[in-house]
Amino acid sequence: MNGLTGMFNIPSGEVLQNDQQTVAIHRLYLTYDYGIFSFIELGLMTDLDGVTTFDELGKTISFNCKVRFIEQKTEFIDLAAGFENSDFFMVASKTIKELEDLDVVLGSGDGRFNYFFAGIAKYIHPIIQMGLEYDGENCDLGFRIYISKHLKLDLFFSNFFQIIEHPYLRDIIANNLYFGVSFTEFLNIELGGIF
Repeated sequence: MNGLTGMFNIPSGEVLQNDQQTVAIHRLYLTYDYGIFSFIELGLMTDLDGVTTFDELGKTISFNCKVRFIEQKTEFIDLAAGFENSDFFMVASKTIKELEDLDVVLGSGDGRFNYFFAGIAKYIHPIIQMGLEYDGENCDLGFRIYISKHLKLDLFFSNFFQIIEHPYLRDIIANNLYFGVSFTEFLNIELGGIF
């Protein structure tokens, strides 16, 4: 939801491949991410809630970056570091094949990450992944549905313990329920005919 490749509200050690881009919207959070050299991911995010002018839109845009230092394909884990605005983080993630492809994410950071964040995700169906995360402040629980290799749907509850304390449907829908869609595709621009 906050940009960079990851779970619902936390980044993972993975990055987009070279020239791969993702556009996503979760509620009124709009994000765009782009992969460079298959180890750098750059992006921006804006919250469109209450924005009525381009001046207001410019004030809500935030930038993020993530650099992967170690890749799980060749080493034991994915290890990355990055920032979202002024919040820095370092994160490790691992897909554990022996536990039926359980994804584990552990990280540390300042600002919104509150020094520690973690998450686990598991496929409960060939196209449905269930996830549970602690984002430094709250626990989030939800599902990611892979419609195709390009299109993903997210449905999750943010601040799960608040729902338990205040189980009113109107409040849950207004404050805790998030639905999002993301589209990932390679950016293929041929400049040969121009030059």
